[in-house]
Amino acid sequence: MDQISNLLVSIKNAIMSKKGVIFAPKSKHKIAILEILKNSGYVNNFEVNADSLKILINTNKLENLKLNIDSKPSRRMYVKSKNIINPKKGLMILSTPKGVMDGKSAKKQNLGGERICTLEE
Repeated sequence: MDQISNLLVSIKNAIMSKKGVIFAPKSKHKIAILEILKNSGYVNNFEVNADSLKILINTNKLENLKLNIDSKPSRRMYVKSKNIINPKKGLMILSTPKGVMDGKSAKKQNLGGERICTLEE
């Protein structure tokens, strides 16, 4: 399993078990994804240590969250900017040539990319 999928599964498991804090190895992509989740209110905060991340999850808001990991190492999912459809209540995270961003930002900038995950409430 790749590291991003591992992070997303850890977040999903923490929500289901109502665990408020998780730890994960550090990487630039993970930090970018956590920034998007923090700005959207899905993650309360996160701390970057020398080689790990401490993530504080907002378990109250996320009880009914449906997190779909779209792109996997065995099957990458790419989407063009005109085909980006954001969920009504939720978020799509993409890896674009200009970095990791949510679906709304990518559509505004006319960017497509690899669909990492979709969160729906």
